[in-house]
Amino acid sequence: MFHINFNSKLNPKECFYYEEPQNESNPNKHPFIFDTKRPFLLVNIGSGISILHVDSERNYRRITGTSIGDGTFLGLCCLLTGCSSYDEAIQLATERDSTKVDKLVKDIYGGDYERFGLPGHIVASR
Repeated sequence: MFHINFNSKLNPKECFYYEEPQNESNPNKHPFIFDTKRPFLLVNIGSGISILHVDSERNYRRITGTSIGDGTFLGLCCLLTGCSSYDEAIQLATERDSTKVDKLVKDIYGGDYERFGLPGHIVASR
């Protein structure tokens, strides 16, 4: 936390939040002022992902995380699609049909799962 606070004072635009993330045309990006907004969740996405609950610069704890992050995503994308950059992988993801890689209800049950009213074409797992 100390390093993040230090860096945010040197470069105030480095850490930010979106006031209206649903508004794709203007999501209102704002610099995050660490001194005024507490407690907060800090999500670091890198070669892995860590989620921290922060009460102060010296009082924080790791809630959860995973060793799978953007490095794993990009590596798999490059191997499976032949892309060579993160931007290219994202572009491919937006242009393609995700049902080819998602696990659908019909992949598990052979069709609709009527007991719970789930049609076969919906995503069961990504």
